[in-house]
Amino acid sequence: MSSNPSLPTSRADRRAAILALAGVRQTKPATIPGPDGPVAVVVRELLAQEARDFEIATAKGSPNALGMLLQLSIADVEEPHELLFEPTDRGTLQQLGVFGLKETLELIQELSGVTDEDIAKARQSLAAGQSNGSSS
Repeated sequence: MSSNPSLPTSRADRRAAILALAGVRQTKPATIPGPDGPVAVVVRELLAQEARDFEIATAKGSPNALGMLLQLSIADVEEPHELLFEPTDRGTLQQLGVFGLKETLELIQELSGVTDEDIAKARQSLAAGQSNGSSS
């Protein structure tokens, strides 16, 4: 094992350094459409439970699964990168996300491992909800 001064030297220090990463998310800068032009945001990776919640929502055909994914992923550019949108915004985000947030969805896929199939299922749920007359 090579000696690297930036790595913790004791087993306890290495363990602590690794465990400190729990809940740390990867982020990437992005822009989303705003009323006066692009708005700077940060797209952050989903935590395991959030990813699971999204998978359950798409499996159940939730009409706002895509909005949920966007709401859980789009954060403020200022540290500590708090979520920009509330759960009550999911229906509106869903409507924006189909076309207006394509690049944002691609970043979410890259950071969180969301597949094209997951996005397609979420879009199908949106289409099914609209054809049933639901609006949220």
